[in-house]
Amino acid sequence: TPKRGAGLIVFVAALALPLVRPEGIAVTLGLLALAVLLAPPIWKSVVPAMVGAVASFVAVTAFRLWYFGQPFPNTFYAKVSSDR
Repeated sequence: TPKRGAGLIVFVAALALPLVRPEGIAVTLGLLALAVLLAPPIWKSVVPAMVGAVASFVAVTAFRLWYFGQPFPNTFYAKVSSDR
């Protein structure tokens, strides 16, 4: 059904936005909160997307801390700089 397909698109976008940009988590949670305000009956389908967004943000931040030593590094300088 179209409704189920739209929910999948929202879920995938909620997982991807925090991985693309540092402010992606704020954008994702804001858009999902707006969706709930505009259509309150969909809150049950928005909760998993919110949890997924937070989980992907935590995972990518943990990777950045492990790999670069900073949560939001300038990756070029973090890779080529001899100063750790």
